Amino acid sequence: MQEGVDSASVAGNSKADWKAVKADGKSFVFLRATYGTYVDGDFARNWSAAKGAGLTRGAYAFWRPLVDPGAQANAFIRTVGVLDKTDIVPILDLEFGGKLGRAGLNIT
Repeated sequence: MQEGVDSASVAGNSKADWKAVKADGKSFVFLRATYGTYVDGDFARNWSAAKGAGLTRGAYAFWRPLVDPGAQANAFIRTVGVLDKTDIVPILDLEFGGKLGRAGLNIT
């Protein structure tokens, strides 16, 4: 079984040592690219460094339900750019519904 990490789980991910993560037996990393329309300031460095360390990379968008979905998608696409053949398919991280509640998110 392959093991990986989420950049949010790496303490001080702005200074993460991705070579050490690889040496610890991890084979992939998921990196937060955006939080709504906010671009993670560490993403570009981590995206490049993770690949340089030999880790398979995946990018995710932390979705904000009350923020314009088109603006969020555009921010994510601009931030991540073109994927390499070895990159993991991008994912959407939806952890909370803001003030929408179950009904507003159409959760039955």
